[in-house]
Amino acid sequence: MHISLSGLENNQKQQVEFKETLLVPQEYGLVDCSPVTNFEGIIRKSEDDFLLEGRLQSDIMMSCGKCLQDVDITVSGTVFEKFSTELNADEDAWHIQELSNVDIAPQILLNLQLLIPMNVLCTDDCKGICRYCGKNLNEISCNCDELNREIDPRLEKLKELF
Repeated sequence: MHISLSGLENNQKQQVEFKETLLVPQEYGLVDCSPVTNFEGIIRKSEDDFLLEGRLQSDIMMSCGKCLQDVDITVSGTVFEKFSTELNADEDAWHIQELSNVDIAPQILLNLQLLIPMNVLCTDDCKGICRYCGKNLNEISCNCDELNREIDPRLEKLKELF
């Protein structure tokens, strides 16, 4: 999303609304890597800097960490970003060259990536998948544990830990 900051005076505010599909890298574990992201906030000028403040929300789909079922979750959080035209500005500020065409999408995407949880569960009592046959134990039970499957001799020592 591109916005113009050229008309803002000190302490003057500009409303920013953002609803876009952002491409999230696959490393974040999303089933759908292009969630629609909503952002509502303000940007205001403060001396030489521009401060972006607002609320971010996105509905994402991830895989359960135990059974691999798709799980829909909503992530939301507060965004605070600083932009500056000065090259030697505060290290927390994003450098912008021209005020007439500032793209805030990379900063919104970065904040979205920080909100994505590392692991989600479909339910608190998810049973996961069978370690022998791979069936989802939430949907069907199996008798693989009763069959006392052989353990790889190289991993036999690990059985003593459990």
